[in-house]
Amino acid sequence: MVCGLALASCTPPLPPDAAAAVAEKTIVCVPGNQEVQVPEYLVNALTFVSSTLTGQCPEQSITFLADDKPRDVVFVDHPPSDQEIANFEKFCASPVLIAPVFGVTSVIGFNIIGLDGLVLTPQAVAGILDGSITAWNDPLIAEANDGYELDATPITFMHLDTPDGRTAAITGWLAKDAPESWSLGQVDVLETGQSFQTEQELLDAFNTTEGAVAILPNFAAAQNVIPTAVLPIQGVDINPVDTDLPKIGIAATEYEVTDEGYMIASHAVGGVPVEGQFDAAAARIVILPDTEELGWPAIAMTHVMACDDPARPLAKSTAQFMIRLVAQGVLETGGLTPLSEPVRVLTFPALKVEVPTDPEALLEDEAGAGS
Repeated sequence: MVCGLALASCTPPLPPDAAAAVAEKTIVCVPGNQEVQVPEYLVNALTFVSSTLTGQCPEQSITFLADDKPRDVVFVDHPPSDQEIANFEKFCASPVLIAPVFGVTSVIGFNIIGLDGLVLTPQAVAGILDGSITAWNDPLIAEANDGYELDATPITFMHLDTPDGRTAAITGWLAKDAPESWSLGQVDVLETGQSFQTEQELLDAFNTTEGAVAILPNFAAAQNVIPTAVLPIQGVDINPVDTDLPKIGIAATEYEVTDEGYMIASHAVGGVPVEGQFDAAAARIVILPDTEELGWPAIAMTHVMACDDPARPLAKSTAQFMIRLVAQGVLETGGLTPLSEPVRVLTFPALKVEVPTDPEALLEDEAGAGS
């Protein structure tokens, strides 16, 4: 079923931004429920998306599940590795679609009452993660927080015992902004502190341990009313409660398109958008004159991998829906970070989204579809 918006006829091809807008109005509905494999900590945050899809395609839905069962659509919260891609290609036995689809804003949460607005420099974060800073009154914390009453409460760092993108995003930021304090580079699992098998186990222990610190997705911190640290970027204090900052920070990603047509994006670290990858107007953000564009510095880049098998069209339809503006808006409502508009449009070729360049042909298709 194809639904669309009729356009007034015109002879020249549509410019790229207008063509993308037309593509937004063309939905290919495929009846059925698509099961999608996702990291455990993202399941609840993604549930909003399926209801939005059902509103446009009543017979189509998505179920997000956290297990190891092979499926036609998989989300990973990191750039997929060569081995992950090879395994998925083998499972599909058909062409494969791969592209970034949204970001997970990574924050430093702490369980200390009365420290809202606390600043943690990259040097302090590095010390907490590597275990060299063990108390809240450590000079590296106190020096950046004049006026706060910091005592010797022990710092207990907590993390998942399996690799995750949010850890990679934070350590990638440290490797970029404080390499002299962080020698491990970008890593997705840490050996210090206490480790937990599930997100809920981590949160349960965190909420009952005074002085606990954890790398969390920002939506989990918000839902559990967990204070989060302010991070300084180029001398500017960046507060994660400002919902505009992730929209800017995600434009710091760098991407490549492989020979197979896969689009692989790096985690967005540093908070400074790559030139041409941020559009304030499209993001509905007002940047004041003479104000530098700086965003949140640690965003894990989630990718979708989908089988492109004509005999199983539901997978391709699901992957394409996830990067549509309506789905991106729902992701933002759930606390996830939508792609910056220039980058989102660049995912269209990788996900084989057809962008019409001939409005007259579109009108003929519309007439044939009768909608």
